[in-house]
Amino acid sequence: MKAPMRVGPILLVAAYILVWFVCACLYQREANRFGGRSFHYAEDLKYQRQAQMFQSASSLDVGDHLAIELVRGASDLREVVAIGEPPKFYARNEIGPKWGEYYQRLMLSQGISHWTIVARKREAYPVDEVDSVLMRPGNRSLISPGDHTRWKATFAFFKAHDLGRRESQTDLQRLGSKQSFADVWFDEDPLVLFSKTGWADSERIVTAKVLHLVLSKAVSYLDDAPQKLKNVLEGKHQYPLLPFLYFSAVTITTVGYGDILPNSNDMRLLVMIEAFLGLILIGAFVSSMFSQPTIPQPHLSRPGRDRQVGSEDVDARSCTLRS
Repeated sequence: MKAPMRVGPILLVAAYILVWFVCACLYQREANRFGGRSFHYAEDLKYQRQAQMFQSASSLDVGDHLAIELVRGASDLREVVAIGEPPKFYARNEIGPKWGEYYQRLMLSQGISHWTIVARKREAYPVDEVDSVLMRPGNRSLISPGDHTRWKATFAFFKAHDLGRRESQTDLQRLGSKQSFADVWFDEDPLVLFSKTGWADSERIVTAKVLHLVLSKAVSYLDDAPQKLKNVLEGKHQYPLLPFLYFSAVTITTVGYGDILPNSNDMRLLVMIEAFLGLILIGAFVSSMFSQPTIPQPHLSRPGRDRQVGSEDVDARSCTLRS
């Protein structure tokens, strides 16, 4: 007779997967609810995850190494102020080589191949409006008292991959709508910085591969990337489900690598419940796999044996009567 299918192990596996997934969703919800403060990450893992989130927020893959370096140097964002609507971000000091490299990769990812400085002049640095969105309380000015001017340079960026390494300004007409402009502020004359790239002639269009040499000396940012990075560091973003699926799997299997740790009593309680449920379900599953199913045996009548037993009983009774 064919053995019946074991339903118990299948139900236990389904329950195990359900507990794993539900707990992962609960971990993600709590992380997004409290800005990630419900969990504590190992330092290296924390930087790596923040770097990945920053790249996702900025929709730009600049490489994990550069993104991690920007996260590690994020303390400089306390010196940044946003002015205007839409806001433009200004710094107290030079933004540095890491941000210069970031903006060069940003331009290259957008298809920018060449650039030049089309205008420059010394203007009042927008200090008078710095009385709102400071990232570090107490800083009420960007520059030293009495110094209210900086160099403002207008950059032109070109999508002109068909150009040579070095072309004249007369090619601007041929480029047409492929150009875009951005204003960048500097402490130093941008043409002096321009000459340091090896392109002393200001009438030349320069390859984008040396853009970081100039932008690293800027005292303003080209976009809102500093705000996006600040939001990531402060937890103002949505955590993806994947890291919590990993954490839930580590918890329910009681492996416990320790790279992610619960940082609140509610999460610690949920972790304990999931771990206990995991042990119970695993034990029940193993037990169900090695237990033998009970197969009902039909009653088989054996007429010959019954007749033999009956005749023996008759003989026994007849012997008793004779005695």
